Amino acid sequence: LRQTFIVAQIAIAFVLLCGAGLLSVSLRRMLERPTGFTSEQVLTGQVTLPWMNYRGPETKIPFVRRLLEEVRALPGVTHAAVSSALPFTTEGSAARTIRVEGMNPTASRNLQAHYFSYVSPDYWKTMGIPLLQGRFFEDEDLQDRPRYAPGVAVIDEVFARKYWPNGDAIGRHFSTILADAKEGRDLTVIGIVGSVKQTDLAETRKLGAVYEPYSFSTDLRLLVRASVPVNTLIPSVKKRVREIDSEIPIENFKTLQMYINASLIARRSPAILAGIFAGVALSLAAIGTYGVLAYAVAQQRREIGVRLALGAMPGGIARQFLLFGLRLLAIGSLLGCVGAWAAGRAMQGVLFEVPSFHMPTLVGAAIAIGVVTLIASLLPAIRAARISPMEALRHE
Repeated sequence: LRQTFIVAQIAIAFVLLCGAGLLSVSLRRMLERPTGFTSEQVLTGQVTLPWMNYRGPETKIPFVRRLLEEVRALPGVTHAAVSSALPFTTEGSAARTIRVEGMNPTASRNLQAHYFSYVSPDYWKTMGIPLLQGRFFEDEDLQDRPRYAPGVAVIDEVFARKYWPNGDAIGRHFSTILADAKEGRDLTVIGIVGSVKQTDLAETRKLGAVYEPYSFSTDLRLLVRASVPVNTLIPSVKKRVREIDSEIPIENFKTLQMYINASLIARRSPAILAGIFAGVALSLAAIGTYGVLAYAVAQQRREIGVRLALGAMPGGIARQFLLFGLRLLAIGSLLGCVGAWAAGRAMQGVLFEVPSFHMPTLVGAAIAIGVVTLIASLLPAIRAARISPMEALRHE
């Protein structure tokens, strides 16, 4: 029964070690995936324009222009921009379907939703998103015009490749589709930029993104890229906003990297917990193996003394108990391999680009539990080899 418990402990520890390893490899591979933008040294803050004072572009555009000029003048600031939405957040994001000029509006591919956001001309430089073709927005694109008047748009490469795979997207036209299925704003493509991850690092289904000028957005996110620690800029940014309009709140300051880290909580926490549980299970397996072998040595003390008195070599005695511990290790590891494979299959929904049977993880788990069990077996084996025959027989 004691041996069965030790085998079970070793098997469970093996499964937990493999599970923790798979989650760690998955997390590492996810962190290695490019986001499409540069998140370092970017500070974000939420600016809400009161509707009563900023009803249209004629009031919003001057405020944003002055705000960006004031922020860019701060020491260490290299770029500043505004956007209605940020990657890795659900705040201010919008997904709308579009109708492409010259394509059948009933085609299924035209009914796919895409990400829409409203940005200022310096948005892509602030985010570190490359321009692939065409141009960014300019001040002339922010003219005061009716909400649904024709305008311009910058699209990402996924959007361009979906509707214009031949590379002739610049100058093409499309329109948004409103909830009542009527056409909305007609847009002309003036630029193509790199695609970015919108929801999390494991995102595989890319919807494509459309960027419009910020003229009609009242809920904006200020983005500031700086060569100095960005958190030191918060008091200065708040002061600049108050100087322009004391009634406008700016809050929820975070770095762009904080949004990415928050999206990883659901994957990082299981990896940490699995590692803790694996460490506890490994410790219990080591203590159990040591306890069983130490108890066996104590029970067979007289027998070991007799054997040594009759000429048995201490090395042979030590080898006997060591092989006993290694036999338990082999059986437990074999069962653990089967359990690790089953656990990997069950975890496929939370793993990223990691197979259920990941050989480096299995080898690492086997080495870890093998070393620990070997040390736990070696101590009682050495103690058995050092038993004095005279003391053992005299004790009996």
